[in-house]
Amino acid sequence: VILYRSGLVTASATLIIAGSAAFLPDGVFKDFIRAYIDLLYAIGAGGLGLSLALIHIYVTPIKRTLQAFWVLGAIGSLVTYLTLAQPAGESLTQYVINQPTAVWFVGPLFAALTGLVFKE
Repeated sequence: VILYRSGLVTASATLIIAGSAAFLPDGVFKDFIRAYIDLLYAIGAGGLGLSLALIHIYVTPIKRTLQAFWVLGAIGSLVTYLTLAQPAGESLTQYVINQPTAVWFVGPLFAALTGLVFKE
């Protein structure tokens, strides 16, 4: 239970930190967040993956579906970053903002997050 909740806290904290960049005035903290946005994304995705590995849902097909969405989203995020965003000189998040069709690659990760939040 401790590890499950630690994963949830990690995913939530990184989402809040990364999302706060949209509301902060220009400055050192906002620049820091922008510089490490991909790292925050990876840490948050890892926390979500930990929680999904330890999740307890009575309906096993739902559990496996959420885990499969996470795997698809994690692989899609990694492939998008390495083959599309990095060669373009952009962070993964900025690339997805600029290229909306890339949401299909990272979207399953957020579908897993939505399912987990709905379960909670």
